[in-house]
Amino acid sequence: IGSVETGKAADLIVIDTRRPGLCPMYHPESHLVYSVHGADVAHVIVDGRILVKDGRLIELDCQEVMAIVNKIHAEVARTDC
Repeated sequence: IGSVETGKAADLIVIDTRRPGLCPMYHPESHLVYSVHGADVAHVIVDGRILVKDGRLIELDCQEVMAIVNKIHAEVARTDC
């Protein structure tokens, strides 16, 4: 915790700052807050494990996740609110 080193857990995102919507980059901090979108994220590392590499999910099966979400949706839709 507090540094990025081999053997330590890390949660990081890597942003591709070469994307057209981020050029030119005069103030990186301002760009992070006001201009960066999810599509600009190249890599995601959680607890030291790469979950997204080059913008593609590594750890998750999108079809499986969507099936779970649709099942939950159906259960919520049946519930009297």
